[in-house]
Amino acid sequence: MKALMKTARGAGNIQLCDIPVPECLDDEVLIKIKAVGLCGSDLHIEQDAIPYEAPVVLGHEFCGVIAEKGRDVKGFEIGGRVVAENVASGCGKCEMCLTGHHQICATRKAQGIHINGGFAEYSACKQSNVYKIPDSISFEEAALMEPVTVCVHAILEQTPVKPGDVVLITGPGSIGIICAMIAKASGAEVILAGTGSDANRLEIARSLGIQRVVNIETEDLFAVVFAATNNAGADVVLECSGNAQSVFPNLCMLKARGVYNQIGVLSSDVHFNLNIILIKEATVKASLSHSDFAWKRAIKMVASRQISLKPLITHKFRLEEWEKAFQTFKNREGV
Repeated sequence: MKALMKTARGAGNIQLCDIPVPECLDDEVLIKIKAVGLCGSDLHIEQDAIPYEAPVVLGHEFCGVIAEKGRDVKGFEIGGRVVAENVASGCGKCEMCLTGHHQICATRKAQGIHINGGFAEYSACKQSNVYKIPDSISFEEAALMEPVTVCVHAILEQTPVKPGDVVLITGPGSIGIICAMIAKASGAEVILAGTGSDANRLEIARSLGIQRVVNIETEDLFAVVFAATNNAGADVVLECSGNAQSVFPNLCMLKARGVYNQIGVLSSDVHFNLNIILIKEATVKASLSHSDFAWKRAIKMVASRQISLKPLITHKFRLEEWEKAFQTFKNREGV
């Protein structure tokens, strides 16, 4: 089968390869891939910027139909429509696994990062890592389900947003825009910020009813935030861009005793005086990946149209067009 692989460590080293169809083990289902989302993490792996294992089939946002199932698999049928959770395994024994936080197990393995993922014709997944999707959710929308779960985990579990809160979100990619939709649905006033190169993304956010979108190259974000909060600062800051240089300014725009959540994978080390946190008695959190709760809640939210994903689907490519897809993403032409 065809598969897009990171063939070796180092920048680049991505090739479309022919590899065997994966074997379906007793507790696994073999998924015939229908759609895969391209994520910033895929670009980080291309650039050798985050930990991963090679060789590995890329792609951790994927869905499809069950082509085969192992003898121990219950509750799933051949032909069933499913979406895959990318955190394929934790140890199952540590405190994090036993308390439902397998995404931060020290030995966790993620598909498309540590073990083979979805940029292929088929992918084998453990039964415990697949979720049924209703017919009302298209495969293209289901390929965006993993980003939705990240946002559900970040907002509904890690950083509960209250009605009336002012929420500043930096980074208008898929994560930032979905976070904005969830925060708005929670009753918050949302300020979504990006740069001039994010113009298309900011316009999509505006079309989805996000109250305030800001191009920081043409508007003063500090002025916008403090005007919206009677000079108090944002109740919640969600950093979704991964830009290390945005962390300190974001903390400066946070309200005293506010909550800052780092969601984007940072591009480089961050250096600043921690007194900004001390003098505000700020709560600083981070949110990685998703939980089982987040998956179940996300599927319900998308199926009920509480979250609109179709406007975020800006481009479609065949697997053979991966180079064009990567370049389109790098150019920020899509979400």
